[in-house]
Amino acid sequence: MFNCRSPTRAAFKGLNRNPFIWVATAIVMALQLIAIYVAPIARVLNTTRLAPIDWLIAGGAVIAPILFCRSNEVYCSLQGGQQVRVPAPEFHQGSPS
Repeated sequence: MFNCRSPTRAAFKGLNRNPFIWVATAIVMALQLIAIYVAPIARVLNTTRLAPIDWLIAGGAVIAPILFCRSNEVYCSLQGGQQVRVPAPEFHQGSPS
């Protein structure tokens, strides 16, 4: 949610303008932890506690897109603000068989 802003502007710029994003983040994190660590709910949801390596993998999965988007922002700013676009794949309809 934090990197879904602009491909050319800083992802964290202006986050304080919307206090609800922080409330939503806290609620989502609390619900995730409740689903894992509160035994009756964990049984119903069939979840297990995470090992330290699992937390590292989850943290990496959170941080990787932010780092990627931030590096794209830096690259775009070095290119004079030009946004780098990857062309969409072309789909060709085959001849009917």
